[in-house]
Amino acid sequence: MIVRISTLLFMLALPILLLGQTRGVCGFDSDKAFGQNIQELKKWVAEGNLSTRGNVVTYVPVKFHIISKNDGSKGLSEQVVLDALCHLNEEYADQDIQFYIYGGIKYIKNDLAYNNPGDAELVLQGNKDSKAMNIFMGLNANPPGGGIPGGTTLGYFAGSPSQDWIIIKNSEVNGFASTIPHEVGHYFNLDHPFNGWDCTAWTEAEHGNPVSSLMSPCDPSVPNEFANGDNCQVAGDFLCDTPADYNLGYFDGNDCNYTGNCKDPNGDQMQPDEDNFMGYFNGCADYFFSGQQKQIIAARLLQRTNLETDFIPSSVS
Repeated sequence: MIVRISTLLFMLALPILLLGQTRGVCGFDSDKAFGQNIQELKKWVAEGNLSTRGNVVTYVPVKFHIISKNDGSKGLSEQVVLDALCHLNEEYADQDIQFYIYGGIKYIKNDLAYNNPGDAELVLQGNKDSKAMNIFMGLNANPPGGGIPGGTTLGYFAGSPSQDWIIIKNSEVNGFASTIPHEVGHYFNLDHPFNGWDCTAWTEAEHGNPVSSLMSPCDPSVPNEFANGDNCQVAGDFLCDTPADYNLGYFDGNDCNYTGNCKDPNGDQMQPDEDNFMGYFNGCADYFFSGQQKQIIAARLLQRTNLETDFIPSSVS
């Protein structure tokens, strides 16, 4: 699994984004291996393997890395990190998953890493804790090679074996933003419901209405998911309880209410799930993970055997 930088595709596919559009986006873009792993996890769930987890809380270790400048200035406060941890736990509580700080918060003093952690991979590798989910926090969160034109990258999951970490923009570390819960979803192998449209967003002028192609514009190997769900097993995020979405929240998602008129290649009206954690709709009162998304998270958690999950807080022992 790797992060594929979608800058070039974005420039080719959506010039309109360069015309003054600024939007917070996720820098993660899945590849074929990531999609194949989702299919394998679905099969693993269907075979009944989730029963081994039971109905007890699993405590997931998190190594937070506060990155500051060389002189130690400009780094986040511990309080905002704790606020973000509490918010993350609230959003995953119904899945019997709780996150805890593993071995204390790590402090990194490095100008390059502070300005943009993705540009300092060797620094991140030298500080990564192999027994925890690593979250590096810096001034910016642009993937290596630059950010996405027309959007401000708020965070991303870097999934290559040498990385396997989350990078978050400092402004998103607080007690209310959905960015960290979203990126943790990627860490546990969830894709965007608009997979195949990560590099662009639907517009009638660019893509037609009904959408003129059966295949997605950013990854021709991924079919456009139909609104009726007929091809949900092999299209979009490969899950059938997350409705088709052609990145519709990018332009029409600031009030968590889709009012557009996009039609799929069959001519059926699109009805995306505005308040799903893995989409791009903003301003929703209460984001959620679907049932199948929760199954994938639980399955991937069981497979991440490197994590120190045998921790039990003294307050519940």
